[in-house]
Formats: sequence, C-alpha cells, structure tokens
Amino acid sequence: MLFYYKNDKKVLNKVLYNMKITIFVPEIKSESLFDRMILSMSN
Repeated sequence: MLFYYKNDKKVLNKVLYNMKITIFVPEIKSESLFDRMILSMSN
C-alpha cells in the first residue's frame, strides 16, 4: 500500500512538473529544449 502511495506521489509530482513545463515553454520558445524535455520524460 505504501509502495503504491509513493508511486502515486511521484506520478503527481511529474504531472505538476509537466504542467509547469507546458506553461513555460511558450515563453521560452525553444524547440530543442522542449524536445530534450520530451526525451527525458519518455525515459
């Protein structure tokens, strides 16, 4: 049970982090940076 809770927390943190990326990417307007983030997310 605790194991699943920890995983859920990780997933939630990742989702929140990805939301931040989504908000900041239009300001950065850097495709290479965005591509790198996608690659790191998929790993």
